[in-house]
Amino acid sequence: AEAAKAEAAAKAEAEAASKAADAEAAAKAKKQLDDIKKAEEEVRQHEAKRQQAKKEEEKAKVQKQQEAEGQNMRTLVVEVRNDPAPEKGTGIEINAQNVITALPRGGYGARDGRVRVGDIITAVDGTSVVGRKAVSAMDEKATSYKLTIQRYGDTADDAPLPSMAKPLGDLSKNNADMEGWLTKVKAVDGRATGWPEKRWVLLEGHTLYWYKDSKCVDEARTQSLENAVCTVPTRANGYQMVPAMQAFAKLHKYPFMLSWPNKSVPHELVFAASTSADRAAWANAMKDAINRAKTGAPTAGWLFKEGGRKSGLSMSGWKRRWFELPKGRIGPDSELKYYDSPNATQPKGAIRLLGSDVFIPKQVRGIKADYRHNFCVTSEAIEKGKATVICTLLAAGTVEDRNMWVQSLSDVIKPLAAASKMRAPSAKQVLPGNDSGASGLQAGASTNLEQMKMLDKDVLETLRIKQLKAILSYMKADFGDAVEKKDLINKIVELRG
Repeated sequence: AEAAKAEAAAKAEAEAASKAADAEAAAKAKKQLDDIKKAEEEVRQHEAKRQQAKKEEEKAKVQKQQEAEGQNMRTLVVEVRNDPAPEKGTGIEINAQNVITALPRGGYGARDGRVRVGDIITAVDGTSVVGRKAVSAMDEKATSYKLTIQRYGDTADDAPLPSMAKPLGDLSKNNADMEGWLTKVKAVDGRATGWPEKRWVLLEGHTLYWYKDSKCVDEARTQSLENAVCTVPTRANGYQMVPAMQAFAKLHKYPFMLSWPNKSVPHELVFAASTSADRAAWANAMKDAINRAKTGAPTAGWLFKEGGRKSGLSMSGWKRRWFELPKGRIGPDSELKYYDSPNATQPKGAIRLLGSDVFIPKQVRGIKADYRHNFCVTSEAIEKGKATVICTLLAAGTVEDRNMWVQSLSDVIKPLAAASKMRAPSAKQVLPGNDSGASGLQAGASTNLEQMKMLDKDVLETLRIKQLKAILSYMKADFGDAVEKKDLINKIVELRG
């Protein structure tokens, strides 16, 4: 009995010791777990503080930049004259965002000199036009308007620019979209009403000017191309020509005609070039000007440009730049140039348009809301001896402005592509939401597929699966049953090395 009692006591003591050891071990384990959680919490708090500090630093940087831009943005009130005649007006061209994009030669705006290309109109005669078109607040019968404008720059006062205040004949011709000698005659119902005259003709914006000589010292005659139609004899229309055009053709000249079907201009203007190439260049330039006057498509304006232009899409910051489409004849050397301001003489950079493409990405990660209306211009380049594709990401202020820029660029790129026997994106292919995406992949354009296979992964992720499969098919790759986008992208990256 005593032995059993001693054994029970020993067993109880052992159990108590075991429980004590377990409790000690549990306490130790709990302490270790608490230490780990505490360390993790400290790391989390440190990371949160670091992220918060980074956000505050970025916010301060943006605020500082905005303050700097605000200091450079001045508000002015300028009174400009207006001629009620429909072909005259104020002599100021304004886009859909109320930015002054051109001051045609001879117009009141150019002669007065107080308004600048790039000025933003915020009010007309004291009535705010923010959020609507400035022209909607302009009475066509008025003889003048008081424009409230915002100007980006450090100009000390609003005195007229010397170069803009000079007499008409002394104005620089650098702003002309096209210029050269043409023979002109006025016609009614297709029949000439006078003798043909050889004139020096300039096209600026959607206004036509002509002079007696190339020095432009005499007073200009002008004609707006709004609501006009440009007719050229072609095989499609059976080379049909009105009598005034036939008379030029008999003299071995190459005629084309401007007419106004709505009779806003009661006569026609028949021109004749000395070569077929000159006629084609003039007719295309006039048709583009007529289309821009009809749609409001921009030829110049403010855009935001994502910095660090290189292969793929980088995110090194956005800069506000003044962009200008090429003027005059479009050729292999045509470029989309961008400047610090509309009055800058030297461009900050340029994008070569031959072999380029323009598209609206489906989605680009890391883009702030201010730059969500973005589009991409791709161009060919050589980096480290290897052909690659440069993607320049641009952003407009509104969806409408972005779509008009895409259309304007497409209108320039298409004739270049046709001239070099390359496939260019159609208007349908560059509209937002279309499956064609970056480079008209649905059209099977091998040149564009060759470009697209070299894009960085971030750019490839903006394409759809059917487009990625088109690239792999072009690369003669067997992608089997792969349906995940990441697998297709990895396959493209792997194959191109």
